[in-house]
Amino acid sequence: MKVFKVETIGDSYVAVCGLPNHRDGHAIVMVQFASLCLKAMLRVTRELEVFLGPSTGDLKARVGLHSGSVTAGVLRGEKARFQLFGDTVNTASRIESSGMPGKIHASKHTVDPLVEAGKGHWATEREDSVSLKGKRRSANFLGIATFFSKSFYNISDVRFKPSKSSIKPYCQSFQA
Repeated sequence: MKVFKVETIGDSYVAVCGLPNHRDGHAIVMVQFASLCLKAMLRVTRELEVFLGPSTGDLKARVGLHSGSVTAGVLRGEKARFQLFGDTVNTASRIESSGMPGKIHASKHTVDPLVEAGKGHWATEREDSVSLKGKRRSANFLGIATFFSKSFYNISDVRFKPSKSSIKPYCQSFQA
């Protein structure tokens, strides 16, 4: 799929497609990746419900997608790490934080390439206008339908099939 994990910040997972060189079809790849992440989250949540109870069913991920240029570099400190900077990264973060749980949200900059590739039917207009922190105007971000069928991906589907024996010790450590 050629999606690169940049970092995890708190409960945020930052991933990118098209680095170091622009990649045609990046929007399609990122929507597919986001759908796979939501699918995996759903599977993990269902499995955790067995061990930790129904309240774990409230765990839901949000996805924010934005396309554009970024500045990339390695920051040195205790550990050198690769990071992305710029308005594109900030906008994706703001879209994610204003999104609805269990959904993929994307800016027009990400949806336009989907439309150009004949995938405009994946997107639906968000009814409400969202004010993003640090942005002058409010914006209507588009919701992306989340697909879980193999035909959507055109890639090998990711499988997550934890057995009770593999996940049980971890779940028990969280029980009071």
